[in-house]
Amino acid sequence: MPVPFRDRLGKDFVISIGSIGCIELKPAEVWNELLAYLSDRAPQGIGRQTVDRLIVGSSDIGNLDSAGRFLLRRTYRDQASIGDTVLLIGCGNRIEVWAQEQYEIYVTNPTAYNSERKKLLQEAWSQMEQEP
Repeated sequence: MPVPFRDRLGKDFVISIGSIGCIELKPAEVWNELLAYLSDRAPQGIGRQTVDRLIVGSSDIGNLDSAGRFLLRRTYRDQASIGDTVLLIGCGNRIEVWAQEQYEIYVTNPTAYNSERKKLLQEAWSQMEQEP
C-alpha cells in the first residue's frame, strides 16, 4: 500500500464491503463514528438491521505488515471479484479496493453499477432516519 494511504489509514483500520460492493478500508476512528451513529438508532428497526448486516456484519480488523501489505480474506476477494489486479482508490475518509475490471465497469456507468445493493442500503439508511 502506498505510504500516503498508510498514513491516512493509521495503524488500526477496518475492512468492510461498501455500499456499492467494493472493499472499503476505514481508519478506526471513522469506523467508530459510524458505530456510534448506529448505536443511536433503534436496534429493532429494519433499516438499522439491514445496515448492521450488510455493512457492519461484513467488517474485519485490518493490519499492515512491515512492508505495508494487508491480507484480504477469500470472502472479501470473492464478493468484490478481486483477481490478480487490484486498484486502491483514495476517497476522502476511506480507501476503496477494487478489482481493475470491476472498477472499469463502474466508471462507465456508476449509477447502474451494483444498483440493487445501493438501492437496498439507501432505503435502509432512509428507514433508519424515520425509525424511532
